[in-house]
Amino acid sequence: MKDFRRSMLLSLFEHLLWWTLEVWGIVVTATLLQVAELCEELERTRSRIEKIRKVAEFLSELEEEEVMPAVGMITGKIFPSYDQKVLDVSVGILWRNVATLIGSRVAMVGSKPGTSEDFPSYVRGLLERAFPMKQATLTESPLSIVEVYKLYEAIASSKGPSSRRKKSAIIDALLRRCSPIEAEFVLKNLIGEMRIGFTDGLMEEAVARAFDVDDGVVRRAVLVMGDVGLVGLEAKRGGPDTLLKAKLTLFHPVKPMLAANADTLEEIFTPRIGDLMVEHKLDGARVQIHKDEGNVRIFSRRLTDITDSLPEISADGVNLLKARSAVVEGELIAIGKDDKPMPFQHLMRRLTRVREIEEESRRVRTRLFLFDLLLLDGHTMIDEPLRTRRERLQEVSELPLVTKIVTSQLSEAKAFFEKSVEAGHEGVMVKNPNSPYTPGIRGKQWFKVKKTLDTLDLVVVAAEYGYGRRTGWLSDYHLAAFDPESGRFMEVGKTFKGLTDEEFRRITSILGTTATRTDGHVVTVQPRLVVEVAYNEIQKSPKYESGMALRFARIKRIRLDKEPKEADTLQRVRAIYQRQFSRKATF
Repeated sequence: MKDFRRSMLLSLFEHLLWWTLEVWGIVVTATLLQVAELCEELERTRSRIEKIRKVAEFLSELEEEEVMPAVGMITGKIFPSYDQKVLDVSVGILWRNVATLIGSRVAMVGSKPGTSEDFPSYVRGLLERAFPMKQATLTESPLSIVEVYKLYEAIASSKGPSSRRKKSAIIDALLRRCSPIEAEFVLKNLIGEMRIGFTDGLMEEAVARAFDVDDGVVRRAVLVMGDVGLVGLEAKRGGPDTLLKAKLTLFHPVKPMLAANADTLEEIFTPRIGDLMVEHKLDGARVQIHKDEGNVRIFSRRLTDITDSLPEISADGVNLLKARSAVVEGELIAIGKDDKPMPFQHLMRRLTRVREIEEESRRVRTRLFLFDLLLLDGHTMIDEPLRTRRERLQEVSELPLVTKIVTSQLSEAKAFFEKSVEAGHEGVMVKNPNSPYTPGIRGKQWFKVKKTLDTLDLVVVAAEYGYGRRTGWLSDYHLAAFDPESGRFMEVGKTFKGLTDEEFRRITSILGTTATRTDGHVVTVQPRLVVEVAYNEIQKSPKYESGMALRFARIKRIRLDKEPKEADTLQRVRAIYQRQFSRKATF
């Protein structure tokens, strides 16, 4: 009873002191507890408008240095998209930290929860039972969001052989200062599982409302600057005028403009549509190259810096891009001795190589073909029409450009498609020559048409240990498509076919760092790894909750260049299933 009274008095004292400081006009630093409580409210709030209002009110009261950390923590994307820092913390490491924190009370710890998203709330429950009187109060030096953000940066900066020990020490120190609700929030941040239903789109609206800026101005600034947190900071500093002047920034890669899927050229070409630009669709990796004088950096589709793995392409950027500064996009392919395209997996070996790069570059040669220009000598080009960007690119580049034609004739496009396939490419891209460049947007300006319709990009959500030659490898993969309606990944099949021994080993290593539960020989993993899957047919199946199953599925390639959110949706799987009946009978 005494402990309860003490807790109530401390809580009352805390609220009184905060109120007094605000009345006196003293700046009160935003605390971790405040943002954790806000996110709990967001999780309980159903109304989209109400979610935006709550976040906007919170952001409007922040100091400049607090805006970016707060936005990152709420959205679960701690660092800006252009920042190469990653937390790289597994549930396993966090579990050991929790067990150490609980100490002599470790007997109350049972088995780990079933999924990674359950883990933070499970730990909160443990801490509430282990330390029933632990609360965040001013007498315990409340954690500020800026302080916590700096600790996140320290975690991400821990490299080398002892990095795991360093990360664990920082996490241990942080958790020891957290109340149960704060600990739950921190763990959600560390594993990237916020699950509060507050998307980047909602954050853009909240930033607009918080700093009295038009929604469209904020969206445009996010496209150009590449991060909603950075846009929030600039809106806090300078309001609409600052955002209206937003430009691409060298070495801050922006999300690539995306193409919609089309099954046939007939879907795109109509007698009234006019000229379209048709390009070879190369079977390679999309890259974004930033050049400033003699400094060149190369970024992958996922905005990862891969410059060190591609010294020859970096040199080409310096020597063959005749511009003082530029941001260009292109497709990188692997080529054989006969200069013909090699399968995608050979290229992925180059992109993931961090040692013996020179030797690997002799074994697997690469060639870059450019297709777009985003910035030239300080001038942002993304609002210019594609035809203009392409013309300027032709003027400043001695690197080859992706082969294209401009036509309004379906027959010419079909003939070009066949030539592209004969040359060893995937098919064609069809683009509106008047289209601006819209980073991160998948609209109706660009389309991709492949030579087959029998592949899907799916996410691995579980794997099984193999036997025989595959003993010791996670080699039977449960494949899932994202269902936007439920917000979950839904299984549509599984396969162990299509991979080499080297690829089995690589996937086993990748999945081992994201495992959340082991049940016999089945390992549940976080939905992080994307694979391209070929199949013969999609059929109905009561075996899976999705109701769909791939027939004769086999993995065509590992898509380390793609985020899970870029994979195919369950709606697309269902649409393909329905289309099958345009050429097959149904009951």
